[in-house]
Amino acid sequence: MDENAPWIKHVKDEACKRSLATPISTPAEHAMEGMVFEKPVLEKYPFLKSIPVLKDMFDPYKMGETFSKMWKGVAYALIGAAPVEIIADFAGMTGLAKMAGLVQRLSYGFNNIASGVGRGLTQSAHKFWWQFNGEVFGLISALLGNTTNGLTFRALANTVLIGRANENAMRDNDNLDSFIDKAAAKEHYGDNPYYDKKNVAADYTTKMMHTIDSLENNFLGGLFSKIPGGKLLTGSFAQFLQTTKLGKDFFSIPGLPATTAKNFFSTSQQGLTKTSKNSGKKYGEVHEANTYGFAGLATLATAVGSFVLGKVTGSKTLDIALTNIANMIPALGIVTNGKLARQDASGHPRLFTDVAGKEQKFSPEKAGLLQMISGWGMALSGVIFHTKLGAALYNTFNGLYFLGIREEMKVGIDDAAVNLLLRQGKYYKDPYKEAAVKPLSESQRISKVHQANLAQAA
Repeated sequence: MDENAPWIKHVKDEACKRSLATPISTPAEHAMEGMVFEKPVLEKYPFLKSIPVLKDMFDPYKMGETFSKMWKGVAYALIGAAPVEIIADFAGMTGLAKMAGLVQRLSYGFNNIASGVGRGLTQSAHKFWWQFNGEVFGLISALLGNTTNGLTFRALANTVLIGRANENAMRDNDNLDSFIDKAAAKEHYGDNPYYDKKNVAADYTTKMMHTIDSLENNFLGGLFSKIPGGKLLTGSFAQFLQTTKLGKDFFSIPGLPATTAKNFFSTSQQGLTKTSKNSGKKYGEVHEANTYGFAGLATLATAVGSFVLGKVTGSKTLDIALTNIANMIPALGIVTNGKLARQDASGHPRLFTDVAGKEQKFSPEKAGLLQMISGWGMALSGVIFHTKLGAALYNTFNGLYFLGIREEMKVGIDDAAVNLLLRQGKYYKDPYKEAAVKPLSESQRISKVHQANLAQAA
């Protein structure tokens, strides 16, 4: 065996993430025996296996690579087609301009379907209904194009931020990492419970899950658990209630509105500096779940206001102004998340082996910077969003956003794939186990890890 082989170095390197090679304890294996596991989507709906790209989005071993290619394709299509539309429209080349516009709409539509069903409903153990809802609004917008109603639905598509707020609150609840110097944080926050947001997230998440359970099983005799779309209604309502709490708390957390504004208008990180207990890295606390919640609710209210008030008053100017504002608000959450991703408080490895056994390179700096630039660009171009030039510029910056998300989600989707395998009962097996009492040598242990990776990836 070649001791200098790249994969051997990765196995020896404890900073390298080894998804399916990670051992599980014997007690944990016994605890999982007899559990009822989630049936894979491709087994529940076999017809999906015949759809080339979609089938790979539900396969834990292929979803990471599939989403990565999809976001890259969507990003390049937007970044490439949007300038062509601007130039062609200016030069009077109507046919080329329409073709470039169609490419952008198709790109959005493809992403809406994939992200809504994939990221919103299947990758996590908990369904984030507002990510699905927002992508449905986005799909409607892609169908309507740059019409007045199409631009309004484009704004409504940004209600995916409500889903991101739920997702971030859930992540805060489940995150095993913590921070040091809690006494200093408590002194800064005073009596506000957000000095340690995990506690607040746990309380809100418990109440949200209780609301969903109560609506599905008790309200109107459990009617919503029996009718088509009932779970969508109950889940959306419960997660909306949770987001209203997160959005309301945005104004009660000491200094958060000012910190968010400073974060948006500066290149440096703002917020109370904390130090991760696991990674030892310092980061600025931005309370991203609350920022997303506020931005998502503000976007929803403004978009609905543009539609209702524009129709009631008949004022096209008011309709356009509110629609533009609704499409600018999400930049607040995007820049905040970009700065959070750039800090990489969790200390994710720059080089890791994904669940399919493929080597991945991860750059949090690239992920964060692309999102920050896109957020600032979307805010500026949003001022003239109602014009062809404004919409095309907005799409260009949105392309940069997809590239940033693509980089950030290399780790996130791999974790989701591992979680999905666990929910399906394909939990980790210890590759070091041997019936013989004699312990394995290092080379034997490395070899078994490698074989386990190959077998799972096959």
